[in-house]
Amino acid sequence: MRSFRRHTLKPSKNSCRFTRKNWISSDGRPTSLSSHISITPTKNTASAYDVSIVLPISHTPTLKDRGKIINGALTRLEANGFMTEMRYNYYRAEDIPTINKLRLEPEDGVVIDYYLDSDHIQAESENPAAWKRFLTQYGFEDDFIDATGSPMLDNEKRAHEHYRSTHGGRDAFEAPRQLEPYEVTEQILRKRGKYPLIITLGGRSGSGKTTLLNKVRDHLWGYGVSTACISTDDYAHGKTYRQRLSNGEWTNYDANETYNLPLCWLDIRQLKSGSEVAKRSYDFTNEESRITGKTMPTDVILVEGIKAIHPMFQEIADLSFTIPTSLALSIGRRIVRDLETRPRFADPSINLTTYLEYTEPEYRTLLQ
Repeated sequence: MRSFRRHTLKPSKNSCRFTRKNWISSDGRPTSLSSHISITPTKNTASAYDVSIVLPISHTPTLKDRGKIINGALTRLEANGFMTEMRYNYYRAEDIPTINKLRLEPEDGVVIDYYLDSDHIQAESENPAAWKRFLTQYGFEDDFIDATGSPMLDNEKRAHEHYRSTHGGRDAFEAPRQLEPYEVTEQILRKRGKYPLIITLGGRSGSGKTTLLNKVRDHLWGYGVSTACISTDDYAHGKTYRQRLSNGEWTNYDANETYNLPLCWLDIRQLKSGSEVAKRSYDFTNEESRITGKTMPTDVILVEGIKAIHPMFQEIADLSFTIPTSLALSIGRRIVRDLETRPRFADPSINLTTYLEYTEPEYRTLLQ
């Protein structure tokens, strides 16, 4: 778009907002994740727009997928959550793609973005009547070109392009290499003669651990190798225990204290020694743990879950694998899964907020 001629705009009340938007995902991927900070003047400062004074500040994470065209309309997953200032700075501390812009709304239904990292100015309107009034009022009839559909109108793409231009062409995020089931199977088969083996399979929540594990079990069955599965998720303490421990509502469901990890460790050791153990599961309906049968000793003991990469399991593992699925894709998968199977966590906004506030930091702590 061409630049404006010099002209004084008269923004409507409380219509000025400064935004810094950070991308925590690669561009062009199926799911994008961003966080942004917005500063909006109060009524008393709307005329001055002095962002150096204390103003209302909000921190918001946003998750979007690319969507699908259904019946001629774009349908996609989009969730906005809440982020504390501490968590905003936690993710912002990384060297990530960012854009800074000042948004004005000179007319209801018309917004103008001034990009502070470049000379780009962009106007948007979905109201033809409002757009026409705006052009007439300020004499801008000949100052705009229609750039609808241009890739450079995509803020995510703009942020990543700017990052590459200031980092020698380097991408902010490396695309993780997919961990294939046959790779895991081959490494296990190389250790034939040393059974029983303990194999840990970890990764972010929603990274695809269960899917990969089931494929590996199928492959090993084809080679005549028996397997047992221990999920660290099934060792979560029940709601009754958590409330007694916390004297109220439990907030961090990803803390190590949420799980009975010592019992999980003991069951794994028992299986390796040739003893059967109780088969446990966690009921997301009543939020209680239960025993559903027995797990028998096998050639290979597969340990999966977010906590599978905990040091206590790594110390006894014969082989360890971590699925390198990106943060954005993992969150998107978890939201879809929970919408279908876990009613307590079905709200996408709450799920996104919880994931960034607790789940991801706990996961990164285990990786250290």
